[in-house]
Amino acid sequence: MTRKRRRVMTTPEEEIVQLKQKMIHYRSELSKYESQISQYKKLLERKEAEKQAVKRQFSQQQQTAEQNTVSPNKQDQNNDNNQQLDIVQGYFQYACFFPTPEDEDDSIHILGDFMITNYSDKTLHNPIICFRTNPTSSIQIGGKIDAHIPSSEQKVLQSNESWVYVHDDWRNRIRNDGEHWLRPRHFVEIAPGQSQRFQQFDMTISRAEDVQRYRIEGFFYCNEHPKGLPSLNTISVYT
Repeated sequence: MTRKRRRVMTTPEEEIVQLKQKMIHYRSELSKYESQISQYKKLLERKEAEKQAVKRQFSQQQQTAEQNTVSPNKQDQNNDNNQQLDIVQGYFQYACFFPTPEDEDDSIHILGDFMITNYSDKTLHNPIICFRTNPTSSIQIGGKIDAHIPSSEQKVLQSNESWVYVHDDWRNRIRNDGEHWLRPRHFVEIAPGQSQRFQQFDMTISRAEDVQRYRIEGFFYCNEHPKGLPSLNTISVYT
Protein backbone atom coordinates (compact mmCIF):
# COMPACT_ATOMS: atom_id res chain seq x y z
CA MET A 1 0.00 0.00 0.00
CA THR A 2 1.43 3.33 -1.09
CA ARG A 3 1.69 5.94 1.58
CA LYS A 4 0.66 9.42 0.61
CA ARG A 5 3.21 12.12 1.14
CA ARG A 6 2.21 14.75 3.56
CA ARG A 7 2.15 18.17 1.98
CA VAL A 8 4.11 20.76 3.91
CA MET A 9 2.28 24.02 4.07
CA THR A 10 4.25 27.25 4.05
CA THR A 11 3.10 30.51 5.38
CA PRO A 12 3.08 33.68 3.26
CA GLU A 13 5.99 34.99 5.33
CA GLU A 14 8.06 31.89 4.53
CA GLU A 15 7.25 32.19 0.84
CA ILE A 16 8.43 35.80 0.87
CA VAL A 17 11.70 34.75 2.53
CA GLN A 18 12.21 32.01 -0.07
CA LEU A 19 11.54 34.42 -2.92
CA LYS A 20 14.02 36.92 -1.48
CA GLN A 21 16.64 34.18 -1.21
CA LYS A 22 16.06 33.22 -4.83
CA MET A 23 16.38 36.86 -5.88
CA ILE A 24 19.70 37.13 -4.03
CA HIS A 25 20.92 33.94 -5.71
CA TYR A 26 19.88 35.02 -9.21
CA ARG A 27 21.36 38.48 -8.73
CA SER A 28 24.64 36.85 -7.69
CA GLU A 29 24.57 34.62 -10.77
CA LEU A 30 23.72 37.58 -12.98
CA SER A 31 26.62 39.57 -11.55
CA LYS A 32 28.97 36.66 -12.21
CA TYR A 33 27.85 36.32 -15.83
CA GLU A 34 28.07 40.08 -16.38
CA SER A 35 31.64 39.97 -15.09
CA GLN A 36 32.47 37.11 -17.46
CA ILE A 37 30.88 38.96 -20.38
CA SER A 38 32.96 42.02 -19.55
CA GLN A 39 36.14 39.93 -19.48
CA TYR A 40 35.29 38.30 -22.81
CA LYS A 41 34.61 41.71 -24.34
CA LYS A 42 38.01 42.97 -23.20
CA LEU A 43 39.68 39.82 -24.53
CA LEU A 44 37.88 40.20 -27.86
CA GLU A 45 38.89 43.86 -28.11
CA ARG A 46 42.50 42.95 -27.35
CA LYS A 47 42.56 40.20 -29.98
CA GLU A 48 41.01 42.54 -32.54
CA ALA A 49 43.60 45.21 -31.70
CA GLU A 50 46.39 42.66 -32.10
CA LYS A 51 44.95 41.60 -35.45
CA GLN A 52 44.83 45.18 -36.69
CA ALA A 53 48.36 45.81 -35.39
CA VAL A 54 49.63 42.81 -37.35
CA LYS A 55 47.93 44.06 -40.51
CA ARG A 56 49.37 47.57 -40.10
CA GLN A 57 52.87 46.32 -39.40
CA PHE A 58 52.74 43.86 -42.29
CA SER A 59 51.63 46.67 -44.60
CA GLN A 60 54.41 48.99 -43.42
CA GLN A 61 57.04 46.29 -43.79
CA GLN A 62 55.74 45.40 -47.25
CA GLN A 63 56.03 49.04 -48.32
CA THR A 64 59.55 49.27 -46.88
CA ALA A 65 60.62 46.12 -48.66
CA GLU A 66 59.17 47.36 -51.95
CA GLN A 67 60.95 50.70 -51.55
CA ASN A 68 64.24 48.89 -50.98
CA THR A 69 63.72 46.71 -54.03
CA VAL A 70 65.58 47.48 -57.21
CA SER A 71 62.99 46.97 -59.91
CA PRO A 72 64.21 45.54 -63.20
CA ASN A 73 62.35 48.35 -64.96
CA LYS A 74 64.58 50.89 -63.19
CA GLN A 75 67.88 49.35 -64.20
CA ASP A 76 70.35 51.54 -66.00
CA GLN A 77 69.25 51.75 -69.62
CA ASN A 78 72.90 51.68 -70.67
CA ASN A 79 73.33 48.13 -69.35
CA ASP A 80 73.66 45.36 -71.85
CA ASN A 81 70.18 44.09 -72.74
CA ASN A 82 71.46 40.55 -72.54
CA GLN A 83 72.69 40.99 -68.95
CA GLN A 84 70.81 38.67 -66.62
CA LEU A 85 69.27 40.13 -63.52
CA ASP A 86 69.98 38.24 -60.31
CA ILE A 87 67.87 39.83 -57.60
CA VAL A 88 66.32 37.60 -54.95
CA GLN A 89 65.06 39.00 -51.68
CA GLY A 90 63.87 37.49 -48.44
CA TYR A 91 62.45 39.50 -45.57
CA PHE A 92 60.37 39.22 -42.41
CA GLN A 93 56.87 40.64 -42.04
CA TYR A 94 56.03 40.41 -38.36
CA ALA A 95 54.52 41.90 -35.23
CA CYS A 96 55.69 41.51 -31.62
CA PHE A 97 53.29 41.02 -28.72
CA PHE A 98 54.57 41.73 -25.23
CA PRO A 99 52.82 40.39 -22.12
CA THR A 100 50.48 42.65 -20.18
CA PRO A 101 50.48 42.95 -16.37
CA GLU A 102 47.42 40.68 -16.31
CA ASP A 103 49.19 37.85 -18.17
CA GLU A 104 50.61 35.02 -16.10
CA ASP A 105 53.01 34.09 -18.91
CA ASP A 106 55.76 36.69 -19.50
CA SER A 107 56.78 35.25 -22.89
CA ILE A 108 57.03 37.47 -25.96
CA HIS A 109 55.26 36.25 -29.10
CA ILE A 110 56.24 37.15 -32.67
CA LEU A 111 53.72 36.41 -35.41
CA GLY A 112 54.33 36.87 -39.10
CA ASP A 113 55.55 35.62 -42.48
CA PHE A 114 58.94 35.19 -44.12
CA MET A 115 58.67 36.41 -47.71
CA ILE A 116 60.79 35.27 -50.66
CA THR A 117 60.52 37.22 -53.91
CA ASN A 118 62.31 36.31 -57.11
CA TYR A 119 63.03 39.52 -59.03
CA SER A 120 65.53 37.76 -61.28
CA ASP A 121 64.91 36.37 -64.74
CA LYS A 122 65.78 32.82 -63.66
CA THR A 123 63.70 30.14 -61.98
CA LEU A 124 64.97 29.23 -58.50
CA HIS A 125 65.08 25.51 -57.74
CA ASN A 126 64.91 23.62 -54.43
CA PRO A 127 64.48 26.61 -52.10
CA ILE A 128 65.53 26.34 -48.46
CA ILE A 129 65.25 28.88 -45.66
CA CYS A 130 67.24 29.07 -42.45
CA PHE A 131 66.31 30.95 -39.28
CA ARG A 132 69.19 31.52 -36.86
CA THR A 133 68.24 32.44 -33.31
CA ASN A 134 70.28 33.98 -30.52
CA PRO A 135 70.28 33.03 -27.70
CA THR A 136 69.45 29.54 -28.88
CA SER A 137 67.79 28.33 -25.68
CA SER A 138 65.38 31.25 -25.37
CA ILE A 139 63.64 31.26 -28.76
CA GLN A 140 61.28 28.63 -30.14
CA ILE A 141 59.91 28.67 -33.68
CA GLY A 142 56.54 27.16 -34.52
CA GLY A 143 54.23 27.13 -37.49
CA LYS A 144 53.34 24.78 -40.31
CA ILE A 145 56.43 22.65 -39.71
CA ASP A 146 56.75 18.86 -39.81
CA ALA A 147 59.60 16.88 -38.31
CA HIS A 148 62.27 15.49 -40.62
CA ILE A 149 61.01 12.89 -43.10
CA PRO A 150 62.89 10.71 -45.62
CA SER A 151 64.11 12.44 -48.78
CA SER A 152 61.96 10.17 -50.96
CA GLU A 153 58.81 11.43 -49.24
CA GLN A 154 59.95 15.05 -49.40
CA LYS A 155 59.68 14.92 -53.19
CA VAL A 156 55.92 14.40 -52.98
CA LEU A 157 54.27 17.80 -53.27
CA GLN A 158 51.57 18.68 -50.76
CA SER A 159 48.42 20.58 -51.66
CA ASN A 160 48.48 22.55 -48.40
CA GLU A 161 51.37 24.57 -47.10
CA SER A 162 53.84 22.45 -45.19
CA TRP A 163 57.51 22.85 -44.29
CA VAL A 164 59.89 20.18 -43.09
CA TYR A 165 63.27 20.17 -41.35
CA VAL A 166 66.02 19.43 -43.86
CA HIS A 167 68.55 17.50 -41.78
CA ASP A 168 68.33 14.30 -39.77
CA ASP A 169 70.07 16.00 -36.84
CA TRP A 170 67.80 19.06 -36.91
CA ARG A 171 67.32 19.00 -33.14
CA ASN A 172 71.08 19.20 -32.55
CA ARG A 173 71.41 22.05 -35.04
CA ILE A 174 68.73 24.00 -33.18
CA ARG A 175 70.19 23.23 -29.76
CA ASN A 176 73.85 23.87 -30.66
CA ASP A 177 73.67 26.56 -33.36
CA GLY A 178 70.14 27.94 -33.08
CA GLU A 179 69.59 27.13 -36.77
CA HIS A 180 66.24 26.01 -38.18
CA TRP A 181 66.76 24.66 -41.72
CA LEU A 182 63.41 24.30 -43.50
CA ARG A 183 62.32 23.08 -46.91
CA PRO A 184 58.82 23.61 -48.40
CA ARG A 185 56.77 20.55 -49.29
CA HIS A 186 54.19 22.43 -51.36
CA PHE A 187 56.53 23.93 -53.99
CA VAL A 188 59.99 23.16 -55.37
CA GLU A 189 60.74 26.26 -57.43
CA ILE A 190 60.09 29.98 -57.58
CA ALA A 191 59.51 31.38 -61.06
CA PRO A 192 60.73 34.84 -62.16
CA GLY A 193 58.53 37.54 -60.65
CA GLN A 194 56.95 35.08 -58.23
CA SER A 195 56.79 35.28 -54.43
CA GLN A 196 56.52 32.50 -51.88
CA ARG A 197 56.31 32.67 -48.12
CA PHE A 198 56.64 30.75 -44.91
CA GLN A 199 53.45 32.10 -43.45
CA GLN A 200 51.97 32.37 -40.00
CA PHE A 201 55.06 31.49 -38.03
CA ASP A 202 54.81 31.80 -34.27
CA MET A 203 58.06 32.55 -32.48
CA THR A 204 58.10 32.46 -28.69
CA ILE A 205 60.76 34.22 -26.64
CA SER A 206 61.21 32.93 -23.10
CA ARG A 207 62.69 35.88 -21.27
CA ALA A 208 65.88 35.41 -19.25
CA GLU A 209 67.13 37.80 -16.59
CA ASP A 210 70.66 37.97 -18.01
CA VAL A 211 69.56 38.57 -21.63
CA GLN A 212 68.64 42.00 -22.96
CA ARG A 213 68.58 41.33 -26.70
CA TYR A 214 66.98 38.51 -28.70
CA ARG A 215 67.73 38.16 -32.40
CA ILE A 216 66.36 36.10 -35.31
CA GLU A 217 68.13 36.17 -38.68
CA GLY A 218 66.80 34.81 -41.97
CA PHE A 219 68.65 33.28 -44.92
CA PHE A 220 67.55 31.92 -48.28
CA TYR A 221 69.24 29.12 -50.25
CA CYS A 222 68.56 27.39 -53.55
CA ASN A 223 70.47 25.61 -56.32
CA GLU A 224 71.25 28.97 -57.90
CA HIS A 225 72.45 30.49 -54.59
CA PRO A 226 74.15 27.66 -52.67
CA LYS A 227 76.07 30.08 -50.41
CA GLY A 228 72.84 31.67 -49.23
CA LEU A 229 71.40 35.18 -49.19
CA PRO A 230 70.70 37.06 -45.94
CA SER A 231 67.26 38.57 -45.49
CA LEU A 232 66.72 42.30 -45.88
CA ASN A 233 65.82 42.61 -42.21
CA THR A 234 66.23 40.75 -38.95
CA ILE A 235 64.03 40.51 -35.88
CA SER A 236 65.57 42.10 -32.79
CA VAL A 237 63.76 42.36 -29.47
CA TYR A 238 65.17 44.32 -26.53
CA THR A 239 63.95 43.82 -22.97
